[in-house]
Amino acid sequence: MEYKFNFIGYQNYPHQVLFDFFYMYFKDNEKAAFFMVAITEAICNACRYNKKSYDRAKIDITIKYINKSLIVSIKADTYKTKAKMIKDNLFKLTKNNNACWHEIIQDKSSGRGIWLMLQSCDRVILEPDMQTVHLVVYLPYKIRKLSNKKLLNKLDIGVLEI
Repeated sequence: MEYKFNFIGYQNYPHQVLFDFFYMYFKDNEKAAFFMVAITEAICNACRYNKKSYDRAKIDITIKYINKSLIVSIKADTYKTKAKMIKDNLFKLTKNNNACWHEIIQDKSSGRGIWLMLQSCDRVILEPDMQTVHLVVYLPYKIRKLSNKKLLNKLDIGVLEI
């Protein structure tokens, strides 16, 4: 099954519609809300790094249900950034630090979004140019608290072809 949601501008983000959609799969408000953190962060990044302003950014969301997995792809016309550089920077931040990721980045203006996506998803796949992010959860969905290393092990770079 495939579902599509398209909108222009962060102000038109169909948050409640998506929450209701994920609730159908998770059957739990807390789980739906926890996963919506990842969706919202991806949408914020798609608007923040968009070639157009927040209120004019075109966002495409595709949701696929395959083999007891939900794959949510968020695509936007953002300025191209190398996903490998972002992944390498995340590993450097945690290399010799036993602190939780939120303590490491508390004084920084960026970096929070991908950590939140990793916390809320079973897998996060960044396309090499960062114009699409794929958020993957396996059903039944479980909320887990993981170490920095285990979180970063859920981050992949590549193009998802289904």
